Amino acid sequence: MIPSDLPFSFKRLQFPVKVSFAITINKAQGQTFNIPDSSSDSEWSDDEDLYTPISQQDGCLVSDTDEDSIDPNENYLVIPASDEEINTEDEDDIPLSIRYDRLMSKRSLKKKETKPVWVEEHLITPPESTMFTGDINLPENIMCLTDPYQFFSFLFPPTLIKYITDQTNLYASQISPNKLPMICAKEIEQFIGLCLKMSVVKLPTVRHYWGNLGIPSIYNVMSVNRFEEIKRFIHFNDNSQLPARGDYNYDKLFKVRPLCSQVQNIIRSIPKEEHLAVDEQIIPTKSRTSLKQYNPKKPHKWGYKVFVLSGKSGFCYDFDIFAGAQSNVVPESCPNLSASSNVVIRMSYFIPKHCNYKIFFDNWFTSIPLLVYLHKEGILPLGTARLNRLTGLKMPKEKELRKKGRGTFCEMVTNVDEIKITAVSWLDNKVVNMVSTYAGSQPVMEKKRFFKSENIHKVISCPNSVGIYNSYMGGVDLIDSMLGYYRIPLRSKKYYMKIFYHIIDLCVVNAWLLYRRVNNNNESYLPLVDFKILISEVLCEVKRTTPKRKGRPTAEENRTQGLIETKKKRGPCSELPAEDVRLDGMDHYPIHENRNRCKYPTCSQKTMISSANHIIVVKYSKNFVIHKA
Repeated sequence: MIPSDLPFSFKRLQFPVKVSFAITINKAQGQTFNIPDSSSDSEWSDDEDLYTPISQQDGCLVSDTDEDSIDPNENYLVIPASDEEINTEDEDDIPLSIRYDRLMSKRSLKKKETKPVWVEEHLITPPESTMFTGDINLPENIMCLTDPYQFFSFLFPPTLIKYITDQTNLYASQISPNKLPMICAKEIEQFIGLCLKMSVVKLPTVRHYWGNLGIPSIYNVMSVNRFEEIKRFIHFNDNSQLPARGDYNYDKLFKVRPLCSQVQNIIRSIPKEEHLAVDEQIIPTKSRTSLKQYNPKKPHKWGYKVFVLSGKSGFCYDFDIFAGAQSNVVPESCPNLSASSNVVIRMSYFIPKHCNYKIFFDNWFTSIPLLVYLHKEGILPLGTARLNRLTGLKMPKEKELRKKGRGTFCEMVTNVDEIKITAVSWLDNKVVNMVSTYAGSQPVMEKKRFFKSENIHKVISCPNSVGIYNSYMGGVDLIDSMLGYYRIPLRSKKYYMKIFYHIIDLCVVNAWLLYRRVNNNNESYLPLVDFKILISEVLCEVKRTTPKRKGRPTAEENRTQGLIETKKKRGPCSELPAEDVRLDGMDHYPIHENRNRCKYPTCSQKTMISSANHIIVVKYSKNFVIHKA
């Protein structure tokens, strides 16, 4: 029993404590001990500096770690809860009254967080406060692009091809100095072009493309041994600069970091859509690396996790490959929130501020501090939420909502840092929780749902925030599906090769979406597979000698191409190479073959002469006539 006539206040501790005057109590769970007397005849009072400030009126006993339970009106003897609280070897000799003063001053400086108060009401936001004021118009250097290869080369520029060539030859000289492969930039382009063709025509292994099952457009470009040699040596960073494991600058993505950075800088510069979404995607792989993640909810459960910022169209405006704890960083001047909320902060860093861009994310990213930060930056957030992250919120249970029927919802509003936050719980098949700073339940929408028990369709109520979220959240899933249609199927033991193939596929899909965005008024539609084939043909076949003039083609330059497109619309015609190949001026020698009709659009004669790329440019008559391409 604890004596009640002592001038001290006791507090029970459920873990080992160390007494500040050198008495150590191990496993003091409910045990008691004697407090030394402060009289002069006590055997414990040798240190006057330690005991002189303690009197029968101001003695105390407490742990530093339990500051919230200290009553400022009472006096305590401060006992550290563990050795970690003793910062220096000499701190044991600090008078207890001084330690007590420090503890109370620390407690006074500590700001106690107040829980938000949620009130059941509707959030009504004026349209003027959410009106979009950003610029979505594409710059002139993008609007002047015409053919698919130009769009791809804008996102994956020739400077990047040259950088890959230099790093590849450097890596080859490091591991095989006696037999250098001497790879040139044209071969890197051909390698990428062949990879794109293999993503459309898939065979079991690489060597099958050069066998009986192969196609001439692949095995006529380069030999299989040369292709595998390039695949062996291709590299994207200098291995001699790789920091050692455990070093502060060590990067798990060191070997692809320059490649990712250059592509990121380009896609970040493209004007963004009003509605953006942040979500994760998987680069499928089962390679043995610490970067590999498992997500059972994805179509490909094993692979590299990538966080993506995408628009409603599916265009990827930014991405971040997850590399463990090293990825949990935030830009300067940004708050450091939880690991999940920091992802949204990094993705939104390059979004223009105070233009009322709308951003959407799921419940893994959502938190109240994140909503407050985004709203202060002029970015309007909306996402699903986990109720245990919304402090102080008491929503009706699922059983209560089911009693009222499907389509029932409840809205609660709170105010944090003078910013109104609304939370909506809506019952569909299950309870859906939405949280936002600009969209609530009003105006209520209607959705058609099938009731299995009654075998009929009914119209139920749906909050406005749920409808907005469903309309704009699917951008990342959209680009993920487009990447999955024609993904490069090559396998490798090197972890960075899968990331390289993914970036190529991403640039092709982004180039196709950009192509459609530029030519949105054009009636002709070019499918993704044809777009990819055209890019691969140019990469494999074109041999540029002089740079082409920048800007839109003149009427004379575009005349032949326009006639060819017109002829295609009239009916079936032979497939022609891309314009970059047709006009490169390299190796188009006449070839004698069977008699065919001239491919020049305005010519109706027949000829026995064609070019090396199967474009018949000479019609046969009494005199040879060469058509100007």
